[in-house]
Amino acid sequence: MQTAAAPVPAHPQPKSVAPSAPIPDAIKKLDRAALDDRLRKTEAAIFDLLPAEEQFDVAAGGAENEPRARAAIDRVFGTKGNETRPYDLECRGDVCRFQTDLPSTQWSDAIQRELVGFTRDMALGGDAVYFHVELDPEAQGTGYEGRIANALSASLALARCHRDQPADGSVTVAFRLVDRRVEVDIAGPHATDPAGSCVRKVVEDLVSMTPLPDDVTVLPTIDWPVPLQ
Repeated sequence: MQTAAAPVPAHPQPKSVAPSAPIPDAIKKLDRAALDDRLRKTEAAIFDLLPAEEQFDVAAGGAENEPRARAAIDRVFGTKGNETRPYDLECRGDVCRFQTDLPSTQWSDAIQRELVGFTRDMALGGDAVYFHVELDPEAQGTGYEGRIANALSASLALARCHRDQPADGSVTVAFRLVDRRVEVDIAGPHATDPAGSCVRKVVEDLVSMTPLPDDVTVLPTIDWPVPLQ
């Protein structure tokens, strides 16, 4: 009995391939260095569009921003010296990842206040918080001033000024860095009145209780408004 021959598979038909777009003349004229530069700019543009979590996964660069970020976050948790930290922090280039097992109610608001001027954004991704370090040399100074301004708004001493030395309007508070010493300027129609003098004393006391971080080299010129009643 003759065995039937196995069917011969048909040859697959080649898939049609769309013709590639022509290379623009402007690209053809570029040499290798110019093409490499164009590629780097394109990659940077794509990187900027990625969520912070993905940027962290692919970011290149060392941990040069880690000490600055760690110093700010240590202030949130009151960690000093070589004490065990209740959080993990890793920075790659200018993007950092912060993780902790503590409930967010214990640190979320405080870390946002502490990182004012230090970061340009902050995002939650998975079980971590990601943020970009602000590389502006004035950023650390802005953060320092912001901490004093936040403390002032919640100050019981300022409330006593409002009670004992009330006045219509407000004054502005500004800071100057002179030989690593923070000086306070008060401006406005009531700057030298009892109300303005009371505010000055409160601000100067807050400055004396808020050590200037070593990495603050510039204090930006910001006028912080303070109501007098």
